[in-house]
Parts: sequence; C-alpha cells; structure tokens
Amino acid sequence: MWQGGPLAHVRLCYAPGLPVSVAEQDAIIRQHVELIQTLLPERLALAQVKKHLAWYSRGLPRAAETRPLLFQAPDVAAALGLFLRLR
Repeated sequence: MWQGGPLAHVRLCYAPGLPVSVAEQDAIIRQHVELIQTLLPERLALAQVKKHLAWYSRGLPRAAETRPLLFQAPDVAAALGLFLRLR
C-alpha cells in the first residue's frame, strides 16, 4: 500500500504539475527505493536508485550540485540520505 496514497503516487509520477506534499513525495520515493531493492540484485539496485533519485531531484534547490554526489554514493542508504537532505 502506498504510504502517500495511490493518488499521490499518480500525481507525482504522471501529473507533476499537481500539488503533492513533501511528506507524500518522500513516502513515495522511499516506497520506490524499497521496490527497487526487492526486485534487483544489490549492485543493479544501487544504480537504479541513483538514477531515480537524480530524476526526482529535478527542480529542487541545489539539485545540480547534489546529483554528482548521488552517483558517488557507496550504497542505497547514503544516496537516499543525500537526496532527503535536499528537501
């Protein structure tokens, strides 16, 4: 079950102009990270999580300077932590 609710997921992923709270966004992003980690081997999951977080960072303050750091993160927890500090 989506912690932010299914409508929040749809708004975030398919209708980016509609308002979604930061809490809803963070819940959805965490859910996506969990799904990626469940479905892929660790090394592939890390690469996919980094790509997703880089995409999700679009439009956030300091995103351009943080993206390279995301791709240098040694593990999923470090990448997610870096992303969440952008908020």
